[in-house]
Amino acid sequence: MQENKSRGAFSSKLGFVLAAAGSAVGLGNLWKFPYITWENGGGIFVLVYLVCIVLVGFPVMIAEISIGKVSQKDPVGAFKVLDGIKSPFRFVGMLGVFGGFLILSYYSVVAGWSMEYIVRSGADSFRAVPRQEVSTLMQKEEMQDYAKKRIFAMQIQKPQPDNIKEEILLDAGLIQQTTKKDAIYYDQVNEQYSKNLDILPELLKKKKKLAKWQTYFYEQFLKKKDAKTKLAKILLPKYSEQSFIDFISNGKKPLFWHTLFMLITLLIVIGGIQKGIEKASKFIMPILFIIVGFMAINSLMLDKEQEGIRFLLIGMPEKLHGYSILEAMGHAFFTLSLGMGAMLTYGSYMQKHESVVKSAFWVTFLDTVIALAACLMIFPILFVYHLHPESGSIGILFTSLPLELVKLPLGMMMAVIFYILVFLAALTSAISLLEVVVTYLADEMNFSRIKSTLIAALAIYLAGVPSAFSGDFLTMADHFASRFVLPIGGLLIAIYAGYRMDKEILHKEFTDFGISEKVFRFFYFSVRYITPVLVFLVFLTGIIGFGK
Repeated sequence: MQENKSRGAFSSKLGFVLAAAGSAVGLGNLWKFPYITWENGGGIFVLVYLVCIVLVGFPVMIAEISIGKVSQKDPVGAFKVLDGIKSPFRFVGMLGVFGGFLILSYYSVVAGWSMEYIVRSGADSFRAVPRQEVSTLMQKEEMQDYAKKRIFAMQIQKPQPDNIKEEILLDAGLIQQTTKKDAIYYDQVNEQYSKNLDILPELLKKKKKLAKWQTYFYEQFLKKKDAKTKLAKILLPKYSEQSFIDFISNGKKPLFWHTLFMLITLLIVIGGIQKGIEKASKFIMPILFIIVGFMAINSLMLDKEQEGIRFLLIGMPEKLHGYSILEAMGHAFFTLSLGMGAMLTYGSYMQKHESVVKSAFWVTFLDTVIALAACLMIFPILFVYHLHPESGSIGILFTSLPLELVKLPLGMMMAVIFYILVFLAALTSAISLLEVVVTYLADEMNFSRIKSTLIAALAIYLAGVPSAFSGDFLTMADHFASRFVLPIGGLLIAIYAGYRMDKEILHKEFTDFGISEKVFRFFYFSVRYITPVLVFLVFLTGIIGFGK
């Protein structure tokens, strides 16, 4: 098959690897992987994940890139070239184009959030609630209840007069009322108070006395001269959460950032493969690697006990369960941008003399390194500041995490750098998603690159407008893509490569580049028997929604 010169091509292996790695590295690496690793106990889970990368991710990536490289076509055209114009597998390509379109429509909105938070971090907005906002917030019953709980939790740990300790213990049911109150009695009160300090809130709650003491400490707190200043810090987590909710509910601001992000993505893609995507990837990816490394080193320097490293290497094996394996398989598949046509599309711009297998190895390796480095960036912060991520939602990147980033040395700068990192990771992924649709229009509709890019970007932008105005719509689109579109696409690609595609085409990608016959046999066995079963299990899990 003749190489299609008019389509353009990556100028070098490095250009392809950085562009493809940019597609793979995204928000899933920076938050989702650290979160699921934390939830599944680190250590052994990481090992399970690495095995899944080898058995699931790597084989599908080789298959997908090979289909693109051999056909030199978009996801739809590739199956027409390799399997005939009426091939049923052309619908796999259509699914990939649809997946790229759908995912970018809401991914662009989320990426826009990072741009808002670069600005907020630069304005040093995460240290305290603005003083003028404190009085307004305290008029809300929800905020008063939150402040009472926080103040009670702080004050009960501080030294209290003996009579207050006595009354708390009485209300908690830990001592009996008595008229004999000598020095020995108060020694016993102090001993009981210190011994039961951790369980006092629960005991008071059972006796229905907790609200009384929350109100007492709250009223005492308000009498202090610096009460408003301290309230500004106490209310900060709730204010940060509410501020994020207000921002994403505003509609106009998310739409503005969605517009700007899509415009930046369009300008890069419209430049073509070498002058646009490859040039941008060679500039952005090294910066991204440097920032991740810098943030990880900075976090590790905070962790004097090296708890983050121990958790990543050893962890808590007791937290590993059957569902952990499915979760590792699912993430191994999704993190590499498989099933959405991105790797196939980039493969179609690969030069014939470049090795698919070696390039796929480097893309997989870089994506995995970034995911592990993200753990080293996040875990020390969790251990040092005694945090626990309450949800896997991406929203945590914009609520609790910035409050902890500003506590680091040079905190404001670190927060800005972090959100620049989030933006760059999202941008490299967005470029590949837009290119999937652009290549389809250029190859199948014979549109020019400029026309294809403008049409694709505008259509995706308009499709993303509902996500800018509705978090529920965004969540629904994400669930549909991750639970249906991507696993079905990846499953069918594995089936096509293992059972329909000419085995010799895949074999040549190994033998022509000096790769061992044993490696090919392992790949072919995996893509025929192991990968389809595992991806199907991930798909089934997403449909049925098995619990842990």
